[in-house]
Amino acid sequence: MDNVKKLPEFQNSLFHLDHAFFKEKSLPPIEEIPALSTFDFLGQYEEVVRANHGGLNYKGARIPLSNVQISVDLLEERLRAIQYPDLQILDYLKYGWPVGDEEGAGYTWPIQEWRPTATRRNRLSAYANFRFVDKFINKQVAANRIAGPFNLEMSPFQGTLPHLVPIKVAETVGKLRVILQTFVLNQHTSSPVYPDGAPAYSRPHIYQFAKVLGRLGPGAWLWKRDLRSFYLQLPLDPRDYPKLCFIWRSKLYFLPTFIWGLKQANNNGQRFSSALATLHTLCSSGKFNPKRRNQQFLFSKSFYVTELEKKKKFHKNPMREHRGRNCLVCDAMLKSLRVA
Repeated sequence: MDNVKKLPEFQNSLFHLDHAFFKEKSLPPIEEIPALSTFDFLGQYEEVVRANHGGLNYKGARIPLSNVQISVDLLEERLRAIQYPDLQILDYLKYGWPVGDEEGAGYTWPIQEWRPTATRRNRLSAYANFRFVDKFINKQVAANRIAGPFNLEMSPFQGTLPHLVPIKVAETVGKLRVILQTFVLNQHTSSPVYPDGAPAYSRPHIYQFAKVLGRLGPGAWLWKRDLRSFYLQLPLDPRDYPKLCFIWRSKLYFLPTFIWGLKQANNNGQRFSSALATLHTLCSSGKFNPKRRNQQFLFSKSFYVTELEKKKKFHKNPMREHRGRNCLVCDAMLKSLRVA
């Protein structure tokens, strides 16, 4: 990190404002050609904001978002078939999930009043892992999960100044992640409350897993299903696009989805994945596939764990067989719903 601190630093002026600056570190040239979004996020932003007069899309004009990759219609058909109690998630997936903060749709950057010298910068960990950040941004821009790049001379949001959020890189569960430092947004976001009044989901505790193992006894198998880039599959209400902006290599990007760092990301992910886990459970118990039985689910963050009941007789490799069958059922369901 000491070497990163010694990198030359320069300052960008933002949006032709005399008192807004962003400091960056000088980096070697990018190794690959920067990707470009193939979806018109600004066009969608303008359409939704104009139709809803700045209000929430799922409560107002209810314009379906074109960047949603999940098959919401098929998910709705399956959830209605099992009389799933929380169908509100379908509206969020179709029309966009609000960030959840109490600020208005448009405000000056930053949220607080201007100070004489308002300067922002990314964390040193981002520059220490700049190749990883380059690849992450390129991959997500190509997948239409990050919008950009845009120039810093003017706001892309028609007079609404972006709320710039510093980024950092942290290692969690052995993986590097780009995390937004959304402190101000999180301060204005209530943890246990959803916009529609639904209660927050409580995550399973280690003692719950211990209780499961105690009931099943020796010979039980636990299987984990991880979801890739999970928060980036949860679409954001377009009115909130200006709230999740960051600068990298002197270019502006914004998130049309949730990402690590937002207070409500875990709760929203849990709410959606609980529906997936319920479908998987019924798939395994015979609701949609009568050959798969004796499985239950616990959910934690972006993965859920399958509890396999003990069997008296096993084949030569019981772990491979049971896990393999479970993977096939789960993968087929997620593939049909276009959940990565």
